[in-house]
Amino acid sequence: MKKLMIFMLILMLLCGFCGTVYAENTIDTTITIGNVYGEAGKVVSVPVYVQSTGPLMAIVLKVRFDENSLEYIPYQSSSDKGNLGFSLVTSGITLNDSDVIGITLSSSSKDVNANGVLLYLRFNIKEGTSNGIKALEVTFASAANMAGTAANITTTAGGITIDKRIKGDVDGDGKIGTFDGICILKYLSGTMTLEGSAQSAADCDGNGTVEITDAVTLLKYVARIINTLN
Repeated sequence: MKKLMIFMLILMLLCGFCGTVYAENTIDTTITIGNVYGEAGKVVSVPVYVQSTGPLMAIVLKVRFDENSLEYIPYQSSSDKGNLGFSLVTSGITLNDSDVIGITLSSSSKDVNANGVLLYLRFNIKEGTSNGIKALEVTFASAANMAGTAANITTTAGGITIDKRIKGDVDGDGKIGTFDGICILKYLSGTMTLEGSAQSAADCDGNGTVEITDAVTLLKYVARIINTLN
């Protein structure tokens, strides 16, 4: 019986039939797609956040992406599940639009808190993709609680900033110079932040972390004491 209730609720969400059953219990819900950095040829994981004034039982989403630059990786519960009590019902590219992901999530048989990370969307950034922002936009969203009260939903788009830099080009100006070493020192002192490919470019000795030895290695390269950066 509970499974039938869940199925009917999801069906109503998909068809847009849910209405506000109890006017005094309006549920305001915001769904926000996160912003992350990535490089061509790499996989990125994009969080989808939800904030709601009331608990929910089911959520249906459609998210548009740039299929020329991104390849959607099917949902895996081990890596893509959020920190809320929702489980995946369906996920995949929609039949009519090859650049739209359809997602249906539900709790097992009760309303759950809906404030946190709903799920993660993983994409492979295709080789040869140029630098820039690849937008991720919610084109459809619907949610309801167990009583069938539909949420008033607002959405915020996010995206993937693709910013591949050569090793040592910390400031992203296309060259390796003394100022790149200064950027590393500022980062280590806490007066500057490095994100995405800027942090990768700052790892000049290739050990996976940014530390003082990276600044020393970079400055040795600028002074031509060494010939390569790892």
